[in-house]
Amino acid sequence: AVVRERELGTLEQLFVTPVGRSGLLLGKLVPYALVGFVSFLSVMVVMIYVFEVHIRGSIALLLALSLLFMVCSLALGLLVSTVAKTQLEGFQFAFVIMLPSVLLSGFVFPRSEMPLPIYLISFLIPVTYYIEILRGVVLRGADLADLMPWVMGLTLCGLIVLSLSVVRFQKRLTG
Repeated sequence: AVVRERELGTLEQLFVTPVGRSGLLLGKLVPYALVGFVSFLSVMVVMIYVFEVHIRGSIALLLALSLLFMVCSLALGLLVSTVAKTQLEGFQFAFVIMLPSVLLSGFVFPRSEMPLPIYLISFLIPVTYYIEILRGVVLRGADLADLMPWVMGLTLCGLIVLSLSVVRFQKRLTG
């Protein structure tokens, strides 16, 4: 959304509004977070009622940790939008991030079978932590204490990516 605003020339118009930079950031991220959360809830309904998957753990915990993952993902999207100069470039960056995320996170291939350097790189990918959280809550009925290493990893990834995004966004606004 930030890249599109820049391309259309409306980003400069947003700068002269009385809304602060944090308000501008929130205004860009909150709608996507809501759409993502509604999408997640829809998938949960289909998973439970159509495919009859029984969630062994706390649904509230799963919702809360999914929200944490969404914040991390949105921050990554914001970071991409501060680096990309055009929407096409943004799509390309997103693809370059998404493909390794899917392949190295343990979603497609077991991480335990990966060569050590790749296994270590997988810890830099937020999806790695979220997949372990999903498996823990849905399949094993894990509670927060069981998931704490994965929650801390996801939180750390989220804080790093969000911090980088905000700093880049601030520089983009002032520079």
